[in-house]
Amino acid sequence: PKEEARLHRHDAWELLAVVKGEGVLVAGDGKIPFRSGTVALIPPMMPHQWIYESVKGTSSAKVRYLMASFPQRLVDQVTTLFPEFRNCLQRQQLPESAICFGSRTAARLVKGLTAMAIGSETDRLADMIRLLPQIFLGDDQVTVGVALKVQSCNRRFQKALAAIMRDYMTPVTLGDIAREAGMNASAFSSFFHRQAGMTFSSYLTRYRLNVAADLLRSTRKPIAEICSLCGFRDPPHFTRTFRKRFGQSPSEYRSAIAVGQESGRPET
Repeated sequence: PKEEARLHRHDAWELLAVVKGEGVLVAGDGKIPFRSGTVALIPPMMPHQWIYESVKGTSSAKVRYLMASFPQRLVDQVTTLFPEFRNCLQRQQLPESAICFGSRTAARLVKGLTAMAIGSETDRLADMIRLLPQIFLGDDQVTVGVALKVQSCNRRFQKALAAIMRDYMTPVTLGDIAREAGMNASAFSSFFHRQAGMTFSSYLTRYRLNVAADLLRSTRKPIAEICSLCGFRDPPHFTRTFRKRFGQSPSEYRSAIAVGQESGRPET
């Protein structure tokens, strides 16, 4: 598939190592190509997305990766319980930016993640603790993207996007999101257009359609249910809007995906 997941964020650290394939990683305000051997760390609550397509613009047939997510409380508890970690990690400023690792640390992290993939639950926990110093104390790291919170306008825009991600299934309005951002509707409309490069209505519709396309690809939910889940109240309008965005009706889009899978299901 072109996308593993739509733009999202969560309250855990995400360590991901690409084993096969290529595409583009969007993290915070950054966007970089990834390929086999790329290992990245995404901080909690940073919006990010792994887009499965080649840097030349053609769709990748297969992408394989190893991924471990862990909460900040794991890091806090390890540093509290073990003086060996406390002595080194408590002096270390944890990254606030998404980072990619150099080849030396990346190889060690891939080795650890590979072991975790085949181990028992207790083995995985032990392996995760072994990885923590390599994750946070490595000296070959490159910043990928910074959280959109440096300036107040970016904080407001990030808050607006988070509200859209949370409420797109409901009849959310520009006024609702403007209140989330602490602005009146008129000022917010102009502000959002400057930040996103499109109107609030266009952005919300595109986001809903992308979610709908993802559900059509990855589930067998009835189209009428997907229409409702994505915030559309009128199925004919949903069909017309979907066709305008993707060049196919929802049923045609799903059929085309099914035909492609019959000739070889993409590996994810």
